[in-house]
Amino acid sequence: KRQVECVVLVSDDSGFAEILWEAKERCVRTVVIGDLNEGALKRVADVAYSWKEVVMGKAKKEVEKVVGKWKDRDVLKKLEWSYDPVLEKERGS
Repeated sequence: KRQVECVVLVSDDSGFAEILWEAKERCVRTVVIGDLNEGALKRVADVAYSWKEVVMGKAKKEVEKVVGKWKDRDVLKKLEWSYDPVLEKERGS
């Protein structure tokens, strides 16, 4: 079983983009906190916030919504992988 479920990166250094891509390939959620609005890290991350948004409490307010979407997506993925039309047809016969 996966041990890491989420990586939080506090940086604006685009050199970390490859690490975020690797995390996403391994189905690890990615969150970036940094001040570059159009930075490469924010384009790769699942969720990104500026320091201003963190200080103002926006990140804290949105956490339930973000985590809820992640959980919904996980449930849908499990359903996709568990559905076998041939097996379902056999069960129905």
